[in-house]
Amino acid sequence: MNEEPDILLRYVKLRSELRPVEICISDPPEPIDPFWVGITRCRYTPERRTVPVEAYVLSFMAETGEEITWEQFDTLRIAIDQGYSIAGILPDEWQALRLEWPDGGLPFAKVVEEHKHFRTSRSS
Repeated sequence: MNEEPDILLRYVKLRSELRPVEICISDPPEPIDPFWVGITRCRYTPERRTVPVEAYVLSFMAETGEEITWEQFDTLRIAIDQGYSIAGILPDEWQALRLEWPDGGLPFAKVVEEHKHFRTSRSS
């Protein structure tokens, strides 16, 4: 059970040369084709434990923001490093932000909309 809001800390629009990503989640195994990758921080208390656990989740998402798959890590640094190991994302490519939400659902559509707005306003 979450004890506080999850926080989206980093995101990146995956460069086309890094796609597809060799994470095979289907049967038969096929690489995924994410458009976005995000890192969220969540804190929760697992069953039969009294101490909250902090985790950093590397989420691979479609262009719409729908989550394709995710991987969980112990620290932000490890999640960033694994973004490079898994998908080739350089540490300086990540966009930093702090987007909270109380229901635990990834509101990645907000990031997508902001990105579209930023891209449109910068190109005009």
